[in-house]
Amino acid sequence: TGTFAVGVFAPWMTRKMRKKGFEWSLFRQLTTVTCVSVCIFPVTLLYFREVSVASPIANLLLVPICSLMLMLSLAIFLTGGVGIIAKPVCFCLKLLYDGMMLLGYGLRTLIPVMFPTGWKQLPLLSSILILFVLTVICFRRNRRTAAASIAVSFGILIAGQGIYRLSEQRCFTVTVLGQRQEEVVLVAYAGKTDVIDLTGDHRNPRYVQAYCAEQGIRRLDTLCLTKRADQLRVAYPQTLSEMTAAETAVPANCWIPPDADFMGTKPLQTDKFVVEDTQYSILESDGTLLVKFGNLCFCVGTAVSYLPEEEVDALICTQWNGDPEQMPEETYEKDDAVQIRVYPDGTWDIEQLS
Repeated sequence: TGTFAVGVFAPWMTRKMRKKGFEWSLFRQLTTVTCVSVCIFPVTLLYFREVSVASPIANLLLVPICSLMLMLSLAIFLTGGVGIIAKPVCFCLKLLYDGMMLLGYGLRTLIPVMFPTGWKQLPLLSSILILFVLTVICFRRNRRTAAASIAVSFGILIAGQGIYRLSEQRCFTVTVLGQRQEEVVLVAYAGKTDVIDLTGDHRNPRYVQAYCAEQGIRRLDTLCLTKRADQLRVAYPQTLSEMTAAETAVPANCWIPPDADFMGTKPLQTDKFVVEDTQYSILESDGTLLVKFGNLCFCVGTAVSYLPEEEVDALICTQWNGDPEQMPEETYEKDDAVQIRVYPDGTWDIEQLS
């Protein structure tokens, strides 16, 4: 799709632009990279968890740097890596690479607009809009009309994404991520996100990072580690390098250096982690999580032997070791990711996540 954009679509869109003038040359380059981004957008939606809206501007600035780096690398290859040539060229390559990374992260800071792909209806809406754009191009064959149809399509996508994000904030969700014995829980409501790692598996940070990217979550309100905190206290900041947490917690026996920085905070050492919010509460104790929202109560654990004293509406666990007669009517033995979703009208359900 990128090759089609560079070889066919972009030349067609820029064919009648003026050939002379710096401003027209710059506009032509921006149009070309925008055409590439437009053509690969459906593919990135399918195979990636988020898409950067700033990519056309980034490509306009970064592609020339990459091209120069490629030419310098080719010079080293053609000269056989002779030190007298390779050393200064490699020094220039290092400077260009550092500049490219600095520019890339700077653009992401200045234009932090990402398009998350967690909306289930997004592929269907994208397919309809792609069909709409292709129909317009086939029947009108007018560049301005094609550009207008693409702009309208992106406007509809952004509006739909915004409505989806607002509707998601009105739902209270308890999402249990991980395969088989892995278990990390995300509780989200009204723009707040709390993460409680129940098993300490090394893949849990990646599950959290992937889910947050799909849902467009940029900041955690709380992050609690219950097992293997010494290792995960390093793994989580490395994996979620562009995210921060307002509060963090680790077990009381976890050694914390005096100048420890965990996701930008000083971690709280406790064996009974509690989150008290005006709308919901979370209590973690002995690897079992009790989540209360209004008059609803949900229990999440790994190998659960007994239920808390409160009446539990639903239980999610990998194994139930207690009396079968004491199990709640809504019980889900987790083998993959699952989610409890409470809707604004008070109804709720449990669903398997793909």
